[in-house]
Amino acid sequence: MITRGLRRTFARRAVLLLYHRIVKPSVDPWSLSVSPQHFDEHLHVLRKHFYPLGLTEFLRLLRGRIIPRRSVVITFDDGYADNLASAKPLLEANDIPATLFVVAGQGNTFWWDELERLILYGEFDTGLVSFSARDQLHLLELESPPVRAGDTDSPEGASGNAATGRMEAYREAWQVLRRLGTEERRDVLARIATEATATPGYPDARRLNPDEIFQLQNSGLVEIGAHTMGHPFLPELSHSEQRAEVVGSKQALEQLTGKPVTTFSYPFGALSERTVEIVRNAGFSCACTTKPSAAWRYSDQYRLPRMAIEDCDGEVFGHRLANTFTRLEA
Repeated sequence: MITRGLRRTFARRAVLLLYHRIVKPSVDPWSLSVSPQHFDEHLHVLRKHFYPLGLTEFLRLLRGRIIPRRSVVITFDDGYADNLASAKPLLEANDIPATLFVVAGQGNTFWWDELERLILYGEFDTGLVSFSARDQLHLLELESPPVRAGDTDSPEGASGNAATGRMEAYREAWQVLRRLGTEERRDVLARIATEATATPGYPDARRLNPDEIFQLQNSGLVEIGAHTMGHPFLPELSHSEQRAEVVGSKQALEQLTGKPVTTFSYPFGALSERTVEIVRNAGFSCACTTKPSAAWRYSDQYRLPRMAIEDCDGEVFGHRLANTFTRLEA
């Protein structure tokens, strides 16, 4: 008869942590940023109370069905420049590995950051934003002045000049643009830009450039994974379009880094059975979702769950993570 202790050993879980940016912006519409100070506190907590693993090492242990108690894996999505400037030195100081899932297509900024710059920080003579997408006209009312750098402190940037009206307009436009193809989305942003004057002081939201991606891959602690070419909503694309996004990102990053790229992350955490099949056939060893759960010996390696981390201090972070493991081990 298997004892309760043995059952716990065989059923140990690991928590994969999902970060995006290590920066403290004035406005954070989706709560994707963690300040450098708080990230450093998170790493100290992980080093002291948990068992940090790299994603590749975790996969090896998962296949062997031997997961160390309180294992955690750090991952980043998208590929912001602050991952190099702010996250990498802190990871090195704490000797903790991480995987960075990079959008492989070229560009200085991501489309949602360009939209944020225009809608939240832009000045519009009419107080309206209008654009057409897929033969439908969209009119967005801007019910507040544009954001000024440093004038908001709330997590969603919805106080002061960043009033609710601007945030609602941004999110409505984001929902429309998320489902457009790359070219059509670029055209819509260009049309909005002709109506807006972006205000000075928009915070840096620059993407990693090729040299910086190469530098991270060769740092020894950061592994580069793929996150498609253009960060689309994959299930809404055709089979050939999905394959181009998935396979293209793997090939582009391998050519850039000179090393195999074996891990993948689904943009928006969105996937279908067809998407998973494409990722598996592309030769990836695993793929990560945004489902807030834990991984264990019977987890599907192409649907690995992750816990999104919001900005909080080390004490709050440690309590939340400890409580998560307590529930898992009960």
